Amino acid sequence: MIRLLIALLLVAGPAVALDAPRRMVELPALLHYVPPGQTIAPEDVGIIRVPADRLVQAVVAEPDDLVGKTPRRAVRPGQPVRIADVQLPVVVRKGDLVTIVIESKFMRLTVQGRANEDGAEGQTIRVANTRSGKVLDATVAGPGIAKIEAP
Repeated sequence: MIRLLIALLLVAGPAVALDAPRRMVELPALLHYVPPGQTIAPEDVGIIRVPADRLVQAVVAEPDDLVGKTPRRAVRPGQPVRIADVQLPVVVRKGDLVTIVIESKFMRLTVQGRANEDGAEGQTIRVANTRSGKVLDATVAGPGIAKIEAP
């Protein structure tokens, strides 16, 4: 009987410790509250260590992915930041008057328009020409400027 028990223990291999250390990951987090709409600066970001098995949603993995963005909603300091909780800062607000710029290699035309939606720099938004009422897709190029590339 003892030989059978020893044989079983040898076949089973080494025992696995139940107290195995948890794998930790380092993630950026806000050091203090940053209100929605305010741009996150490098000094607002620190590094925290979190158990990998505690992460259930897509979170920001690099500090550079937080800096220059703005919270969409309140984000708790010292906690992992979900990707969906930050965005590029809005530079054109819905209802704002914008200059619609149409550029080609040989010409540049401008016309006044009104933004039909909020937009961050580089984002495509719908704008309405204030004279004709025609709605166009344009790329936000900066505060108050929406560009359309001419063929």
